[in-house]
Amino acid sequence: MTRTLTLGQLEAALAIIHDIASERRSALQARIKNFLKLGFPAGVAAGRGKAAAFDAESVMQMVFAFELVQCGLPPSTIVSVINANWRSMLPAIIFAGTPSQHRPSGKGRWPDQKLFFCVAPEAMHDLTGKSDDVDAYKGSVEVLHLNELQKRLYNSTEVRSVGSFARSIVLNVPFKVLSTMVILKGVKSEMEYSGLIEDLTISLHRHHDLHPQA
Repeated sequence: MTRTLTLGQLEAALAIIHDIASERRSALQARIKNFLKLGFPAGVAAGRGKAAAFDAESVMQMVFAFELVQCGLPPSTIVSVINANWRSMLPAIIFAGTPSQHRPSGKGRWPDQKLFFCVAPEAMHDLTGKSDDVDAYKGSVEVLHLNELQKRLYNSTEVRSVGSFARSIVLNVPFKVLSTMVILKGVKSEMEYSGLIEDLTISLHRHHDLHPQA
């Protein structure tokens, strides 16, 4: 059974995550609907006579989208950033949310769950004259372990198509994933921890043909 949230339940979860005042909830819902108008997350059925339903993957996409909203990026840029980098973000989200005793044995890509998304934002990319195609945003999110983070932030001189290493947004992946899962279960009891990880893993294999440490 695929676990889903309604638009109202997603709004409730995001309101808790971002401490939105009850009298400002309509503004939050408007921001969610703005993403839906941009076709994000993909596969969320919404339209005339059909309500939106957010599965575990689309919920996590919205959770991290709103982290970037909090950082001041415009919705169109956020959609491009997440769509272009989701194949690398989703395995990290699953890994960060999976207890060590439940992970496959053997050496993997990351030694533990201390993972971060290092985002190189460029909110004025549309003014640069460069391509605004989604592919231009590939690599604008790096998945870094804590051991790699300082080196990347301080020493990298790599040229990139979007953003600069002199300007980075750092998101704490395990904190955001685990705290979100607690909130989701409070909003809807069926959205319990192990089921969410299971649904995310199914999405990973079904839509992306990847392993959590790929």
